[in-house]
Amino acid sequence: RAPSLPPPRRIMWKVMTRKLKDNGQSQMALQDLIPHKVARRFLMLRLNTCASEYTSGDPLLWFSGNKPMAFVLSTDLVSFTPLARKLGPTRVVQLLHDLWIFMDSKVNEFHMFKMDTIGDAYVVVSMIDDINNQALDHLLMQTAHRMLHLASEIYHGVLEYRQSGSKLAAFCKDLDMRMAIHVGPVTAGIVGFLGSRYQMYGHALEKAAELESKCVRGHVHLSPDVLDLLEGEYGDSPMLLLTYPLMRRPRNPRTRSSGSLKGLSPAREVFVP
Repeated sequence: RAPSLPPPRRIMWKVMTRKLKDNGQSQMALQDLIPHKVARRFLMLRLNTCASEYTSGDPLLWFSGNKPMAFVLSTDLVSFTPLARKLGPTRVVQLLHDLWIFMDSKVNEFHMFKMDTIGDAYVVVSMIDDINNQALDHLLMQTAHRMLHLASEIYHGVLEYRQSGSKLAAFCKDLDMRMAIHVGPVTAGIVGFLGSRYQMYGHALEKAAELESKCVRGHVHLSPDVLDLLEGEYGDSPMLLLTYPLMRRPRNPRTRSSGSLKGLSPAREVFVP
């Protein structure tokens, strides 16, 4: 309800209230596309700047003044290309929509961010921006476990879809997944003004994509840094079977130090068994 103000000020108050409400609704919608830390700053920039005026300036980065890291989960559908030829464009879009809707719900459940989808690839990230946190080692280990559990949940969801009995599922008997998880330094933000997209740059994304391409179906390929963070709970192999009961801790886990993760250990060759 508008306060008791002179007519001109009352009109101004109503206009400002409406703008704030619209801004809040826009921010809520943007958070599906852009992390909330960036959404508010992006809206303020768009409200105060015309595209014709925005010809210079700094990129709208999520972080400034520190060196953030990110866990990257890269996934890919196995046997998708021959399946796409069989289904045709319309049914392929419906299939991807069904799968992505499920994956989106899991990403929200685990409080992570859907970075991108390219064809049948689906990329999830979890940012670690507070690198000066005294509990950094614990935060890294916790995030590594959460992302591994997310990978397992997504994989089991695809298996359930295959057996769902739907019209599209009847064509998906050979559909499978391969995944990879890596952690490393990144830069993330909005670059440009028109058709703006939240993007991430850094070796972490390239490494996750490389590991995923070397993975075998039904497995997740863990980088050496992620494997160190899991402290031997799932064995020593970089290839972890996704149907492994991840929530259950093995009887005699072999622990190892994760202190090197603060600076991230140098990448070393990982051979696929």
